[in-house]
Amino acid sequence: MSLISNVLQIFRKPTQDESIERTEEHTYNPQNQLFRNNDRINFIINQENVWILWKKSYIKINCTLEWDPLPANTTEEAFGQVTLTNNIGPFLFDSISYYLNNTEIDSVDQVGLVSTVKTYLCFMKNEFEEYQSLGWTKNLNDQLYTFDPRTKKFSLKLKLSQMLNLPFTYERIMCGTHKISLVRSRTDDNCYVSTGVRKARITITDMNLVALHVYPAAKIQLQLLDSIKKNRAIPLAFQKWEIQSKDLPDAKTTSWKIQTIQRVERPNWIIVFFQTERDFNSRKNSTHFDHINLQNIRLKINSRYIPYDKWRLDFTKNYYEEAYDAYTEFYKTYYQKNRHQPFLNYNEYKNSPLFIIDCTTNVHENAFSSEMDATIEIESSENFPIHTKAYYIIIQDRVGSYNAISEAITMFP
Repeated sequence: MSLISNVLQIFRKPTQDESIERTEEHTYNPQNQLFRNNDRINFIINQENVWILWKKSYIKINCTLEWDPLPANTTEEAFGQVTLTNNIGPFLFDSISYYLNNTEIDSVDQVGLVSTVKTYLCFMKNEFEEYQSLGWTKNLNDQLYTFDPRTKKFSLKLKLSQMLNLPFTYERIMCGTHKISLVRSRTDDNCYVSTGVRKARITITDMNLVALHVYPAAKIQLQLLDSIKKNRAIPLAFQKWEIQSKDLPDAKTTSWKIQTIQRVERPNWIIVFFQTERDFNSRKNSTHFDHINLQNIRLKINSRYIPYDKWRLDFTKNYYEEAYDAYTEFYKTYYQKNRHQPFLNYNEYKNSPLFIIDCTTNVHENAFSSEMDATIEIESSENFPIHTKAYYIIIQDRVGSYNAISEAITMFP
């Protein structure tokens, strides 16, 4: 109906969506009560007749921060101060997985890094309040807002949409048996920054899964149950962010083959970033990335390059417009809308550069054979710093379906 004819509908009664009777947050305890480094923590929901919206569910965590006492004849300045790092919540874990009907549907390794990249790419500066619960602060040297310096305790509310792939893009209710499994990080060195040699430890004292139960209105519930009884498959589609890494050599140029890409799992985007001596190094911030004086980066698929022309970056002179433009364009392409204020401005981007390779308009279904050899090529103005890792996140579509009665699940890839 056009705008003109719509404004003439003066006798039309206002409508209200009554398809959902109510929603409730239900708390689930973990199967084990030990949350030490390397421990696996499982949350299991066996209520098959319950509809859960994972997009709005989260994990509540209570923690205690302890640090080494000051030795005799040593100053606080020399020994160092400890500050919880940004995005501390996901960095407490090495991995997280989601199982539906005992089948793994989704998993994320290096949860802290992937979550950090998601925040830089998919949130705006003016949405800061939405990710404070993950442990973000506006200024690097600020202590976490929920941290109590008297008791050294703090709490976190970790949204599953920021840690897992499925609830990040899949916004529908789900039924069946569910398990969320997390593996505690090997050490806590990525969770804080020390200005000196002082070390710290984080103890998780309590963890709970808070799942949002959705109760459809009676009429809608009957329609859903009727479709389920007819053995209809429920479509399941989301985008997975898969992280991989490679150690860089002592050279100015290098390349590496990321995978042989089959047509069914063509990449949508490839996000590349670098860290020099940051992994499990409490003297450096784990949410910062290094530019390593990169001059150019391209993806070669068979004989075709993305981007076609070489970049000519020079971070020493603040010449990195092409890279920053690609960073800001990601949000527009991913969400199909503009964003008014990117999370990282031009100057901040220099301290955490993400190099975006957009394959959405460059890898067409009929442009290549059924398999594609994909290689990342990079070059720098000087040899790559020692102990530098290249990380790359491949964003791909994952599609499939599940059956609520037979519990059969089909996922591609």
